[in-house]
Amino acid sequence: MRTSSRKLSLKQRKKALNILLPRIRAIKKQSDLNKLLNLLLTKDEKEIILRRLIVADMLERKVKYRDVQKVLNISRSTISNVRDILEARG
Repeated sequence: MRTSSRKLSLKQRKKALNILLPRIRAIKKQSDLNKLLNLLLTKDEKEIILRRLIVADMLERKVKYRDVQKVLNISRSTISNVRDILEARG
């Protein structure tokens, strides 16, 4: 996946988040969430985020790495990356 080498300014980031927040707050049903994700993300980006959420949930439930690997068909590295994110953010 290609990403832009140009980063948003702090002002642009704040503006984007101010646009996003009301849309997130308006979500009442899973179908609304799905519509928003489809609007904002490619199919692959959505899949990556949902997969990470499942990994995080499994890790929080103390599922062993090899079982996470089997269920989701992902690498130990991916699982470790999610674990690192969870530990850094508490």
